[in-house]
Amino acid sequence: MTALSTTYLDLDQINSNWDNSSFATGIFQSDEVYIDADNKVFYFLNGGNFATAGTGVTGQALYSFFKDRWKNEQYLPQYEFPMLSITNEQFEFINGWKMDDTQTVAQSGGFNTTTRKMLRTCGWSETEADGTVSRRYFGFVSLGSLGATDQIYYVQDDSFEASTANTSYTDAVNEAIQFYGNVDATAGSDTAADDFIGSALVTGITGASIVVSTKTVTSASHGLEAGDVIKVSSVTDSDIDGFYIIDSADTNTFVIRDTLPATASDVSDLTVDQVGFDRSVYYKAFVRTRGKTYADSDLGDIGVTELTYIVYRFPITNATDLNIKTTDDNALTGVSIGNIDGDATTITVDTVGNHGLYVGAPVTIAGTTNYNSTAFTVATVTDANTFTISSTTNDFAAELNPAGGTARLTYTSTMDVEYLPNPDSGTGDVSIKGAWTTANSQYSLGDVVFDTGNSRSDADGARWYYLDATTGATTGANLNADTNNTWTLWTPGQRDIEEDGTWSAYTTVYDLNNAGTSPGATKEVAYEYAQYLLRLETDINAGTNTNRKGSIADPLVFFVGSTLNTYSDSTIPFAVVLDDIADTDVNNVQYNDYAGTSHVAPTVVQVTINFNSNLFSDSNAIFYAYYSNGTNLGAGNRDWGTPRALEVQKVSGGISNTVGSDVTNLVPDNGVYTFNYAYTADATNGRATGSSAADVNITIVALGIETGQYVVTTGDIKDTGATFSLVAPLERNYTNPA
Repeated sequence: MTALSTTYLDLDQINSNWDNSSFATGIFQSDEVYIDADNKVFYFLNGGNFATAGTGVTGQALYSFFKDRWKNEQYLPQYEFPMLSITNEQFEFINGWKMDDTQTVAQSGGFNTTTRKMLRTCGWSETEADGTVSRRYFGFVSLGSLGATDQIYYVQDDSFEASTANTSYTDAVNEAIQFYGNVDATAGSDTAADDFIGSALVTGITGASIVVSTKTVTSASHGLEAGDVIKVSSVTDSDIDGFYIIDSADTNTFVIRDTLPATASDVSDLTVDQVGFDRSVYYKAFVRTRGKTYADSDLGDIGVTELTYIVYRFPITNATDLNIKTTDDNALTGVSIGNIDGDATTITVDTVGNHGLYVGAPVTIAGTTNYNSTAFTVATVTDANTFTISSTTNDFAAELNPAGGTARLTYTSTMDVEYLPNPDSGTGDVSIKGAWTTANSQYSLGDVVFDTGNSRSDADGARWYYLDATTGATTGANLNADTNNTWTLWTPGQRDIEEDGTWSAYTTVYDLNNAGTSPGATKEVAYEYAQYLLRLETDINAGTNTNRKGSIADPLVFFVGSTLNTYSDSTIPFAVVLDDIADTDVNNVQYNDYAGTSHVAPTVVQVTINFNSNLFSDSNAIFYAYYSNGTNLGAGNRDWGTPRALEVQKVSGGISNTVGSDVTNLVPDNGVYTFNYAYTADATNGRATGSSAADVNITIVALGIETGQYVVTTGDIKDTGATFSLVAPLERNYTNPA
């Protein structure tokens, strides 16, 4: 592809070197335009100004060219005029005149285009001699800054698996897009919809019947869909004959959008053939370039509900994405290791292909004999094929081309996205309806509602339920009293983010560690992997209900400053929830639910314990952390210094920042131990939670055998975290009793 020229040809530029020497056969031409007036066909040539790749001509310039030629060329006025100008950006090709797109315009750099794709800043309709419309195009102009190699692509229906098509040029776009085509407009003489990105035509449907009052046609399984243009004919009532557009369709029926003739009657002998497409009610353009921010724009963004043949200007721009640090998708999908070698300080990894990693990236090595780990961090990047890891514990021999050896960002092998299905059928998408209401006859099987007031008396607070069986409209004062319906607890998409009994609902789960519920990817890796998925032309749904092509799927997550946000759209509704975020990022995520309401997890802070060398050099040194008699702890609780004192609880992992793991361990070899503490959620030892949570006083003890004496320190864990130091005197008098 080539960047679009910003200079469009004017009247003088396409009016040069005029040749009418073949007027007797109706042939007229310049260096750039060929006219076959006898057959009412014209097309562009690659001579003169049209030889440059990406050049084109405005609709206004072409119209002006035809007027000039019909005025000044004595042999042309005998032919019907080709164009009608409605505005300087809207035209009709009339009287059966056509553009011949079988003639390729070969431009510089090996770029081939066609006449219709060379028309700029215009929309148009192509009308047959009998007045039947065979084609309609709108002018697509992108507004905003794009890079020279950034490719805009688009879809023309709202299916989750809609076919995508690239615009003819990279960078900013100004070209025509066909949205209507009728192949039967001239008994098959035109190639309708040849640049439309739909499916093959469905023909030969016979024995169909119609109810005129509802415009509903019933037939055997037909394969038609909304927006298809059909030709209808009847043996018994010719008044129904004509071209129509389908408004909606299911397996055996479809409804016609157009107004039917007043004289038409119900018949059961219809023949239906699809003759084209009408895609005037949906259009969405995307630009998703690796390393740049993503953008899209649809009809709603420009205040349009239905396309016509004019110019539409879509805002679509991008910029460098500062949150993308990888340089190649291999960092996310895995790259083969060619050689890996370690010494007393460093592991050097040579990869077969661009590893795409960066300094500080969490990296997993797998498939080797001695170097496998999920806890590595990239220390240096030598070049695209070599990086190093700081390590003092992997001093092993070099491994050349280890079978199956790979390197990739940690957790990307166990991350996926599931679009939740209708919980009753297991197919389609879940539909979240909000709070349960009485006398509601609109609920369908599988609809999810909220039990306002907690009428089911769930121990965890008011929850979400789905309609599992029904005999009629809802009844009673609340969900629990609804005698006409069976409501079942729905668990896949509801989360108590705040851990205070406030359950919010989501339609999509982005799992950062599908191997379990322990903390997984960091916010940075979560974002990078999500953006990678959204460039795939394949199905990204880990569930089984509905395929979702990544390149046209809605965003999953986005950054606002340093906070990762989950994407939601309350008009659908659509909402993403993150599961298993890394402990370090528990408080760096904002969850936006199906209604657009924001939620944040309880405050989790990091606590660091530093040990002096007398402890960390002692292979038998241990430590414990206990709750002290802080001001927020009631008398009689099991504090430090009392029997059965309670040990401090650290975050146990998962999106729910629950506590439950004791802070007790061997003293680390490096002398530093860190853990995450659920500051607003930890209720151990009578501690107040939520907005009432206050600093908690703890006592830490440590004891070595050979080199470290017993030592105690006390201090507060605050809402910003805490650091403690344990400095044990040198042990000089211990002897092993054995």
